[in-house]
Amino acid sequence: MSMKNCKCPKCRRERWRQLLWPALRCAGLALLFLALLGLLLVASGCGTVIPKTVQANVASYDGDAQNSGLLSTTTNSTGEVTGAIITMHARDRYNALIVIYSTNFYPALKFDAGITPLKLPSFIIVGKPPPLQTYSIDAEHLVDFMRMNRWHKAAAPPGILKP
Repeated sequence: MSMKNCKCPKCRRERWRQLLWPALRCAGLALLFLALLGLLLVASGCGTVIPKTVQANVASYDGDAQNSGLLSTTTNSTGEVTGAIITMHARDRYNALIVIYSTNFYPALKFDAGITPLKLPSFIIVGKPPPLQTYSIDAEHLVDFMRMNRWHKAAAPPGILKP
């Protein structure tokens, strides 16, 4: 009697094995392919996005002067930088950055933190425009100003950065 017509359990199992083995092998290969494809998709979507770092080549203009609003630095008797003299435009930029990034600092920065107005000269030179108001910013807040400016140039979102 041939195996096709045999009713014994051994022949029946062999017939099922011959029928199912190619289908199981194809299904296994399909599952393996889908698993590898899923792993590839998951691995490709897990990259860290790093904001572009902006490298400034020259200082920006503040009015007619190319000084970014920083007129000079102040030092103590040992030559250590204690702060800077800035223009009113730089002060406005500092306060605008505080609105965006103040929560990145503890305690949060407030308007005009570390800034003191300097006294205007009591004389006016004929033929020259009157001097603009200048301000003094201490070293700690000057560093905060530079840090916020760097974040702003890199288009970093507020609230998740560490100083």
